[in-house]
Amino acid sequence: MTFQIFQNHLSFQAIADEFYYCTHLPIIFYNETSHTVYVKGALHRFDLNDILKQVNDSLGSEFSVQGYYFKSFPVCRVNPCHGFYIIGPYIKDDQKKASPVYRSEYALIHLEALLKSLSHDEGCNHSAHKNAYIDQAVFEIISRFYEPLTIDSVSDKLGINKSYFCQLFKKHTDKTFTALLNEVRIEHSKTLLENQNDTILNVALAVGFNNQNYFNMVFKKHTGMTPKAYRQLALKRETDIKT
Repeated sequence: MTFQIFQNHLSFQAIADEFYYCTHLPIIFYNETSHTVYVKGALHRFDLNDILKQVNDSLGSEFSVQGYYFKSFPVCRVNPCHGFYIIGPYIKDDQKKASPVYRSEYALIHLEALLKSLSHDEGCNHSAHKNAYIDQAVFEIISRFYEPLTIDSVSDKLGINKSYFCQLFKKHTDKTFTALLNEVRIEHSKTLLENQNDTILNVALAVGFNNQNYFNMVFKKHTGMTPKAYRQLALKRETDIKT
């Protein structure tokens, strides 16, 4: 193993540690040859080979082993060949909310966003140090997406120049502040849209948009369909499952 690969693995392990300490959800890091490099959390009842066999060719898929869910993520969006993480086990049955491994669909959105924000393609950048300003900014987005967040309010809270903040954010996330904020809001809105009792306006307001027309436009840009069409598709999917 070259020094650079070894350095990358240390970086990925640090991300796994940080994710586990934040969520108490076990996480496995597999290297570029699909060998287990690092495990954080209790997985004694599971055979790691059984878990690995279930990973779909398309990373980001959810799968089950022994009645529990797992999900895989590439450690680097730019080059998936660098390896992947698997998080789990967890359950999603609302009847088992008392279980320590229960995670709601809403919580899973947060967990996925957290892992991605911790990674920031760390291994691709070969950098052992994330920018503290951007870490805090991403945390603000994840935890306060439903509030009227702006570039001005976040850069003021961080105590740095607005232009400098925008440059840093784009450099470390490959996205603008507004783009990432909208992405997080849209992901949360999908879950709310599946609740047929909420109006689309209420969903838009709940995730931080103050204008339904703008919400509709952003939603279609991210998903290729309108919120109404997404809701109809979700309802049809639920009906098909029941029948």
